[in-house]
Amino acid sequence: KPEDVTTPEDETKPEDVTTPEDETKPEDVTTPEDTTNPEDTTTPDAPVAAPSVSETFVDVPATYDWAAEAIDRLAAKGILSGKGETATGGKVFDPASAVTRNETAKLVAHIFELEAAMEQHGMTDVHDSHWATDYVGSVVKSGAMTGYPDGTFRGDNNITREEVAVTLARALGNEILSTLTEGKADVEFKDAGDISDWAFDLIKLLAK
Repeated sequence: KPEDVTTPEDETKPEDVTTPEDETKPEDVTTPEDTTNPEDTTTPDAPVAAPSVSETFVDVPATYDWAAEAIDRLAAKGILSGKGETATGGKVFDPASAVTRNETAKLVAHIFELEAAMEQHGMTDVHDSHWATDYVGSVVKSGAMTGYPDGTFRGDNNITREEVAVTLARALGNEILSTLTEGKADVEFKDAGDISDWAFDLIKLLAK
């Protein structure tokens, strides 16, 4: 009989159907924004700085603990001045940066207390108004550093390890080097073949 026929619509009453929207009530849904309280979150934009092992500068991490004492001693004597300050006033040293020839001239002039000799450097690219003029004059006059064959000093160039070694050896002088190295055995380097001929003897002497 037509009245006994149950259609698909009759088998499932709309009021008994649970839709995806009904299974999860919006008020019970926790979004990513709800699970994280902004007050408790430390984002990558606000990293916690590693403590500095320097008493003078705020950016010398523990990986430079071998240099921290020397850095602080030179800073205390005014030989190292760092590279500016942070927003909170902390002094910045930037220990991983390269050192230029101008900066080396300043270090050597201070450490060995060389007399300023601005007018005697003879370098065509070091002008009287440049901050490093006196230092360049000092190291050139003393023989600790020299310019290039074209008459330039190229102070903004980064200095190499062998250039630093030769500069220190020249600044110390043969007499002091001879005294310091007397009776000492030669130091052999695995990469000795990479050392320039002009620097080899002084590097071996200084390594003693």
